[in-house]
Amino acid sequence: MPNYRRDYSGTTWFFTVVTHDRRESLVPAEARAALRGAIVECRRQFPFCIDAWVLLPDHLHAVWALPESDRNYSRRWSMIKRRFTQRLRDGPDAATSHRAGHARRATEPIWQSRFRAHRIDDEADFEHHVDYVHINPVKHGLVERVVDWPWSSFHHVWINSQLPYIGRAMRAAEPRHLTAFFAQKLARISANAAGSSSIGKCPEPSST
Repeated sequence: MPNYRRDYSGTTWFFTVVTHDRRESLVPAEARAALRGAIVECRRQFPFCIDAWVLLPDHLHAVWALPESDRNYSRRWSMIKRRFTQRLRDGPDAATSHRAGHARRATEPIWQSRFRAHRIDDEADFEHHVDYVHINPVKHGLVERVVDWPWSSFHHVWINSQLPYIGRAMRAAEPRHLTAFFAQKLARISANAAGSSSIGKCPEPSST
């Protein structure tokens, strides 16, 4: 089994991955299903743990922990992009798209060829980037509150009592809105104290 001990010397990374021409194509149900399937397939072959995740219409952010013996995140993202593209273009709507005269789009790129990678240096850097991931939908004006964006690991973090992963920046961002939400989640945590950490188990990204 891979060793996922958090290591700030090179195994924990923050990523930004963007669609080609910033097309808003990632949140429809078929795209989310294709992305989830691509990530599951990649993790079976090249394991990694997802510490934070958010999916937006034209890009995504993630914090990953890689096994100590394998830091090749480029290979993983290349596979995820390729499998996503294949799944999306081979889906049930592919034939309809061709009949409608959209064959040209089937050959157009879906992703930007490059992506941003930042090595997490320490606990403060980790907290900052997890906050950044979860606040991003608010930053882009998609929702008013972090809790209202469905395709985010924020919900997994709170449901599974990962309180240290909610950093100071997020707590300061919307204290009034989060008070009731915190109380609700803490009540669920108290009622199910035996629950294990979804982050420790490397959950799939929230794409459903």
